[in-house]
This record gives sequence, C-alpha cells and structure tokens, in this order.
Amino acid sequence: MLVNDEHAVIDFHALCENQPFIQPAAGFTASQYTARVSRELGRWRQTVSPEQTACALGYITAARVLPSLVELENGRELLGYTVMLRQRLDAELVVELAMTLRARAIELHWEQVGAHSYGAAIGSGVAVIIEITPGAEQLYFRYSSHLADDLYNARGAVELPRSRLFLQSALYERFDALLDEVRQRTWMWLYG
Repeated sequence: MLVNDEHAVIDFHALCENQPFIQPAAGFTASQYTARVSRELGRWRQTVSPEQTACALGYITAARVLPSLVELENGRELLGYTVMLRQRLDAELVVELAMTLRARAIELHWEQVGAHSYGAAIGSGVAVIIEITPGAEQLYFRYSSHLADDLYNARGAVELPRSRLFLQSALYERFDALLDEVRQRTWMWLYG
C-alpha cells in the first residue's frame, strides 16, 4: 500500500454532493472518507476550504436528515416514526446537538421532559421528542392518548386526524432551529 503524505484540497463539488456530515445509506465515498479522516487527524483546514465547509454544513437541514412524514401511508407508520440520529448524522454533530439542547433548549423552544429527553410541541396533541442518551440518540413523536387511538385506527392517509404536511413543516421548523446552532458550533470547532 502506498501512502501519499501530501495535502490537497478536496474537489468542491464532490464534497457537496457526498456529504461528510450526513451518514450515507450506501456507505462512504472516497471524498467522505477523506474528509472524515482529515477531521479526525486535525487536518481539516489543510484539506477542506472554508467555502467547502460552509457548503457542506449548509446541506445539513431537517429535510435532508429526517425521513419525510408525507410519504407515510397510515397512522401506524406515523405512530412508529423514529429516527436514530447517529444513523443519519455524523457522530460529532449528534454530540453537538445534545450539547445544544443542554445549553439552549429553552431559547430554541425545546423543553426538558426527562433526564435525557427534550420535547417540543408541533401540533395539537403532538410533540416531537429528542432522546440524547449517549450512543442511542433518537427522535420520535409522542401523542395525546385520544390522538394515538385515532392514528392507530386510521387505515389510510385520508383517515388521518392530522395533516402529515403540517406536522412535517412544524417538525422541520423546530429541528432546523437546532441544526442552525449545530452548524454554527461545528464551524467554530473546525475554524474558530
């Protein structure tokens, strides 16, 4: 195996297309692997330009990270909506997300509802919960009991008692407020 110790800037378009901060479903590409190794070795600044970093961080949005609610077929799928955050985001960003919740939850309209849980209301009878137990960070919904019963019995999208588009918009708004802070904090430890 040959090792080249030269520093080269990663191709701008390859970095933006192959996100170094969002976990890929199909495995890592070469540019993602290079970006991750350069960050772990403390050589991010020599490998990735500030513009590339801004572009890559800008791609981290709720719409890119969270699965769509609009595509769910029935109420049971809505009841079972759970996102394991470490499977969707880079582990260091998940840690930043947890630190953001601990430090600024109230300012960002989140409330601590358990030792490692934060919640935000996103609709009548619906709250989004982020569990920040280290290594098992996840996002899911909690419903009022009558709404949970109605969702369980809804067989199709027409029978759902809540608009999936409305819930998705409210979810994205709350989660994007957190991601905005995470992007800023990540920029600071990469270039601060």
